[in-house]
Amino acid sequence: MAEEKKRRGRRAHLNDFYRDVSGNYIYTGTCYVCTAAPQERTALLRRLWLLIGRSHNIKASRLSESSRLAVL
Repeated sequence: MAEEKKRRGRRAHLNDFYRDVSGNYIYTGTCYVCTAAPQERTALLRRLWLLIGRSHNIKASRLSESSRLAVL
């Protein structure tokens, strides 16, 4: 029997999805779960959101500065 060709590159993550008999896709890859207590999880998420928000604000301010320079 012919083996399925393994994908490499940009679409390699699609190797973890398979179709069942009814045509639905099933994910067979690794799933990660946060095992921290609810209070710890809340604190971790708050820190993550703050870090992401700060990085977006920095990028937005740099973009607005560069667009101001381009207009001048």
